[in-house]
Amino acid sequence: MNYYIFGAHPRGWTLYQYLKTLEPERNILGFFYNNDEKNPEKIESIRVRFLDNKTEDLDISAEVFVATRGIFHEKIIEDLKAVGFKKITPVTPSMDIDLRNRYVKDFYEAKGRTFEKIDELKVLESKSKEKEVKTCIYIAKTVFDAPFQKPVDINEYEKIIQAGSALSENKLTEASFYDDNRENISNKNQQFCELTALYWIWKHSSDDIIGFEHWRRRFILPEKWDEIMLNNGIDVILPVPLCVMPSLEDNYKSRHDSKVWEKGMEILKKHHPEDYEVAVRFFKESNLYSPCNMIIAKREVLKEYCDWLFPVLLELNDTIGILDDKYQNRYPGFISERLLNYFFEKNQDRFKIVYADKSFLS
Repeated sequence: MNYYIFGAHPRGWTLYQYLKTLEPERNILGFFYNNDEKNPEKIESIRVRFLDNKTEDLDISAEVFVATRGIFHEKIIEDLKAVGFKKITPVTPSMDIDLRNRYVKDFYEAKGRTFEKIDELKVLESKSKEKEVKTCIYIAKTVFDAPFQKPVDINEYEKIIQAGSALSENKLTEASFYDDNRENISNKNQQFCELTALYWIWKHSSDDIIGFEHWRRRFILPEKWDEIMLNNGIDVILPVPLCVMPSLEDNYKSRHDSKVWEKGMEILKKHHPEDYEVAVRFFKESNLYSPCNMIIAKREVLKEYCDWLFPVLLELNDTIGILDDKYQNRYPGFISERLLNYFFEKNQDRFKIVYADKSFLS
């Protein structure tokens, strides 16, 4: 079964890795793009080329997977049809979730590890009467977050925290918490993004189970997920890992400033010398990570993680300072996504970790 992938950036490379692993009977013929962005000439040994009506040597009977952001799908599909392709498959969020779960399950099984999801576990009968457990999933929202196209319900266990409150005169009336209250780093929000809210939660939340998600990115959780978590002895819930190629380190360096990465590793070594060599190897060899700084954890586990994380990020920020590029200036948030995964990888034998899918709300 021959196929092409439209998209030569991380989404396309990730899809290729999924298909190569899960459906090895398929044969990839190449990658396409049709924009002015910088694209690689090859991915592994596979040709990457510009698509237009003059493109030659095409097998138009082959299937084309469209691995780009959904907002571009309609135009790309029109362009592919104009060339003569008839079997065109856009990679939808549901398809991506399915491939991701299958890939991660195979990956873990190959390493002799168990990949467990919260929605596959049952509520077990508690062996002893527990005290009342306080649970809260904090939703980080800023004044810049646009309304949803359709109304989205907030669950009773979810509370909105306004991130970057110190940088705005406007207070979100729907917020229950503001990250500029008491000890905080709210004024660093342009660089730390949602982490200014996580910092506040770390310092001030008294909940027994603490979750952290975004206004548009939410965990997909089963009913009574908190009871499942407690009764099954679960310490942490993370988003199902996504695959980035070729490794966490190289993926970061291909998208961000490599000097920031190297300085981050230096500071990690300074604060946690016992972790450095293992962490460097992990980042060079692993290509899976749970994204978006999303987490649900017992309070003591979240505290241990934040105690470990924030001194590294704050010194990195003091060292690097402010970058001119607004996107790259968010480097503390980008670095922390990778550090979260290393922290829980190194503590996999201490904490029971399960996973949940996440949604993106439009």
